Amino acid sequence: MSSRRVTRSRVPAPVAKTSGGDLQRRGILKFETLITALTGASAVSAVGASGASAAPGDKNQTTSYVPIAEKGAASGVATLDAGAKIPSAQLPDMSGSYVSAAEPRPAVGLAFGVTLATDPAWGMKADANTTSTDNGPKLQAILDYAAANYAATGAGLTIVAPGGDYGFATTVNLPVGPKIKIEGEDINPVGSTGVRGTRFRRKGSFSGQILRGVGTTGGDDSSGRIRIWLKDIEFNGTSKTGTLVELARVSDSTVEHCRFFANVGVGLRASEWFNSHINFCYFHQLGSGRAAPSVLLDSPGP
Repeated sequence: MSSRRVTRSRVPAPVAKTSGGDLQRRGILKFETLITALTGASAVSAVGASGASAAPGDKNQTTSYVPIAEKGAASGVATLDAGAKIPSAQLPDMSGSYVSAAEPRPAVGLAFGVTLATDPAWGMKADANTTSTDNGPKLQAILDYAAANYAATGAGLTIVAPGGDYGFATTVNLPVGPKIKIEGEDINPVGSTGVRGTRFRRKGSFSGQILRGVGTTGGDDSSGRIRIWLKDIEFNGTSKTGTLVELARVSDSTVEHCRFFANVGVGLRASEWFNSHINFCYFHQLGSGRAAPSVLLDSPGP
């Protein structure tokens, strides 16, 4: 008797449908899980099923957009024009934060403003060997600006004079009050030729002082004193008579790494100094004996 082997096959159960003919919600949500993992999109919106919907917790809510009402509005975000730039109407008014290029001004620094003496706004020129420029009035204009700015803001000023030969035919008077720093590039080594550092020298027949600073009060009152810092400058008297630089009634001042050179009269006259210093300075070919020594320190006041 022969035996017959019967093999049973599994027949898939019919897929249940809703009244609208759509797949069961259970199958949709399983498919949604796959699509969401791959794309971040909702399977309901991707498949477009009309009869199934995910629960509120199953939907992906996004907050990475800017509401239209906040574009170009106060406390919102700026928009871009056709040139990919922010329209000027959406920019703040900055007119009080800058000045025109033609207006004499120092660039804003930290505690000090800093300006270049040869800036066209001031016009100082290191051309003593070629033209008749008198840098006295030009440097005086910078110092007058510093005094006015100090009265308004309390700020000082640093004036940087690049290397070169600056001629002076007028005495420059330092203002009382503001802290002023006049800084050159360097001074020429003794015996060197040409001008590699910063030189302030008399021009023509001028025999007056190149720089003069005389305060209005003595004692400990610094409000009426000169406050100056001179650094890396050669003051050249061109073998004329008369005092070259005078600083009297000064406070918190320094003369550092300067040269006083070629003057028949006094190179530096200093009197009534308070809390001030002379550091690493050179005095060369100055004076004419005891009657007009190279340097007068604590000399009789003006």
